[in-house]
Amino acid sequence: MKRALFDLRADAMREGVDQGLIARPMAEAVRAMARAMGARASGDEPHAVMLEGLATGFVELGSLTVRAIAREQAMKALAARVEAAAIKLARARALVAEEAARRGRLTALVERAERKAMDGRANDGRANDGRANDGKANDGKANDGKANDGKANDGRANDGKANDGRATERVGK
Repeated sequence: MKRALFDLRADAMREGVDQGLIARPMAEAVRAMARAMGARASGDEPHAVMLEGLATGFVELGSLTVRAIAREQAMKALAARVEAAAIKLARARALVAEEAARRGRLTALVERAERKAMDGRANDGRANDGRANDGKANDGKANDGKANDGKANDGRANDGKANDGRATERVGK
């Protein structure tokens, strides 16, 4: 019985269980063993056997307590690891979703750029605003349909006749 009590204490120390948690079962086992020795000394063998069984029961109770506490500590450690893994998993899922969104945006940008490139090839690279263009420059001046031979206009009235550079009469003199 003494050996069982020493083993119980050693198991508790090995598993990191607080000695206070097994103190009562150990004390009760020692007390039952002391009573069994007293009963045996007085010649009461049947009660001595029962008290030794009681002491063994308290040792087993202490042993079960040590195992239960050790498993509880292991489960707490496992739960902490599971929680950490769950957090990592949630972060990984968020990163995957973020990367998928980035990929989608980049794919859309590439598709737009490809469409622009295809549109540019269709127009041969020239801008098209929807108006006919004969290749002549337009400086923004209004054209009233009169012929312009490129000669300077000195501000005199022009009746639409061609100006060959000779002086013309002023109107209203």
